[in-house]
Amino acid sequence: MNSRTYSHFPASSLPIRLSSLPIPLLLLAIGGLWVANLRIVWSLPLLYWFIQYCSAILMIAFIVIPAARSFVIAGQPSVLMLGCGVLMTQIGAAAMPMRGLNAGFAIYNTSVLLSALCHFSGVTITSRQKIHPRRLSAWLTAAYAGSIATMGLVIWGAFAGRMPAFFVNGQGGTLLRSLVIGTAVALFVLTAGQL
Repeated sequence: MNSRTYSHFPASSLPIRLSSLPIPLLLLAIGGLWVANLRIVWSLPLLYWFIQYCSAILMIAFIVIPAARSFVIAGQPSVLMLGCGVLMTQIGAAAMPMRGLNAGFAIYNTSVLLSALCHFSGVTITSRQKIHPRRLSAWLTAAYAGSIATMGLVIWGAFAGRMPAFFVNGQGGTLLRSLVIGTAVALFVLTAGQL
């Protein structure tokens, strides 16, 4: 990277030093609650929906949109596929609580598999040869529109009962769910290996 690109962000600035602070604070809070073992259960559907949609908005704002901007500037397909993968998982996460457990698991697990496929294909395409597509804005529009349309089909299929069972009440996740999650994890591991 060119050192002049980020010259307006001094290395010792406070926001950069504090940017990773929420992660250890969250881990400490989780550990503290686990040690306290309060055995109190709150049913707060509004808080659940708030957390669900706020995380989706944050992921879109801090990953999907910057990935689109970076693709338009640099033209790297791997960045575009990263944005598509994150966009699909966030749409799946947002749609998960809308219907029953089976539909929710079908939507989210499928979105995770599609995201893993996006990440793997993006890294594979970039590692094989240097691809510099033309008309970057058209590629960006087509890729993000395709991601949204694909997730729309998945959500429609789950709500219409056309998706296979991913979860059975009283029995838990099905073999299909285990296969989908296992495949997604394997693809993420292969992607990390290629990186």
